[in-house]
Amino acid sequence: MKNKIALILILILLVALCAFAACEDPHEHDLQHFEAKDPTCVKEGNIEYWYCAGCGKYFADEAAGTEITKEKTVLAATGEHDWSEWVIDSESSCTIGGMRHRVCNDCGERQEEALPIGEHDMTHVAAVGATCIDEGNVEYWHCNICGKNFADQNAEELLEDVSLPRGTHNIVNGKCTVCGIDEIFIKGTPGLQYTLNEEGTAYIASGLGTATDTDIVIASEYNGLSVTSIGNNAFSQCDSLTSIIIPDSITSIGSGAFFGCSSLTSISIPEGVTSIGDYAFSDCSLLTSISIPEGVTSIGDYAFFGCSSLTSISIPEGVTSMGDYAFYDCSSLTSLTIPDSVTSIGDYAFSWCTSLESITIGGSVTSIGDSAFDGCDSLASITIPDSVTSIGVGAFYDCDSLESVTIGNGVTSIGDYAFYYCSSLTSISIPDGVTSIGSYAFSGCSSLASIVIPDGVTSIGYGAFSGCSSLTSINIPEGVTSIGDYAFSGCSSLTSITFQGSMEQWKAIDKGSGWNSGTGSYTVTCTDGTLDKNGNQL
Repeated sequence: MKNKIALILILILLVALCAFAACEDPHEHDLQHFEAKDPTCVKEGNIEYWYCAGCGKYFADEAAGTEITKEKTVLAATGEHDWSEWVIDSESSCTIGGMRHRVCNDCGERQEEALPIGEHDMTHVAAVGATCIDEGNVEYWHCNICGKNFADQNAEELLEDVSLPRGTHNIVNGKCTVCGIDEIFIKGTPGLQYTLNEEGTAYIASGLGTATDTDIVIASEYNGLSVTSIGNNAFSQCDSLTSIIIPDSITSIGSGAFFGCSSLTSISIPEGVTSIGDYAFSDCSLLTSISIPEGVTSIGDYAFFGCSSLTSISIPEGVTSMGDYAFYDCSSLTSLTIPDSVTSIGDYAFSWCTSLESITIGGSVTSIGDSAFDGCDSLASITIPDSVTSIGVGAFYDCDSLESVTIGNGVTSIGDYAFYYCSSLTSISIPDGVTSIGSYAFSGCSSLASIVIPDGVTSIGYGAFSGCSSLTSINIPEGVTSIGDYAFSGCSSLTSITFQGSMEQWKAIDKGSGWNSGTGSYTVTCTDGTLDKNGNQL
């Protein structure tokens, strides 16, 4: 029994010693400090407190003088959001409300709210009386936001139509005393046909109708509405028409509008016209001159095709494109200036303008279409501006009076047959940017004496210089890897080729069939020696 009591006393002593060792003194707590943290809408916070990991106690002070429970350190979540400022997502207008939102800075919850419909932004428009040439309008208020018109500033009465119809002319002795227009221009030639447009807002001159006159005037108005366009094929194949007067109200001339009017000698296009459709004046073979107004921006395909009596044409600065075959076979046209606004010249645009002696190409043109000047056999010189990057297939085909050509530095490719049979061409400088010379590009240029091929060229096309019988020398860059069939065939005066690479590189070039057939006994000067025509070292 005494032993048991002794054992119990020893155990009690050991526990006391452990407790004394772990927390012998209040100032020896191993305290961890926790900063106060405010609670949020969803998360708990806490007061400032200290915690001893050794004894597991919580204290309200750093000196561990005031012990508290863990529960006393906790601050409950507030349940109230900390909202940001409102952000406008969409403004209100006079027709629809807007939206705004805000976000809780703590939990990120988003709250959206609709905004009420706003007010109209009104502009007052005074009443304007109608005249014989212009519509009028009633007094109204126009909302700049919704675009609607109202009879009052408070937008209580919506107006569907604010216009007043155009009034009638007061004709005295064949002329309107109000606007001064001659009666013939108002009413036009009796019997002409007009068609209401799809919108029902204006009329289209659509044909001769019952009119039998050979000199016609298209009316400026019909049934109280303006005549604003000449329809597609409106006067097509009217081969008895000799003159047409178009009123200022016209803004567009449709495709084929005067196609095949083979007796038409003169026509005046008003300033308001902005587009001339495809085939508009095609085959008007007696038309001698025409002035295209400043407002025109495009000239359609075949627009003046076959106008073989046309001696002059003025293309205004506003035109940006000239369609394919636009002036094809205008064989009496002698000179032409293409303005800076034009960016492209269509295929066959001036083909077979056989009397064309001079042409100026504007500095914005980037491409010259295929056969653009094919058969212009009176053209003596041409300067291609730096803006041009490509010369189309057969662009100057058979221009046999062409003596000099200046090619701008922007050109990178010369198409097949580009200068084919330009037999008067004596010299040409190919810019450094050119990388390809097409097949037959200079074939038949029998007056061409020398040529330097730029460093960027890697291939010389099929028959590229065939038939250049006056060609005595040619400079070929090191980068050329292939020479097409018959490339220099018939260059009977050729005496020297300067190759910028080695003899081995020259021999390695893929040379097509008959590439040098019919040439003179030329030598090839390489960087490391000279070869004869057959490739033997001299």
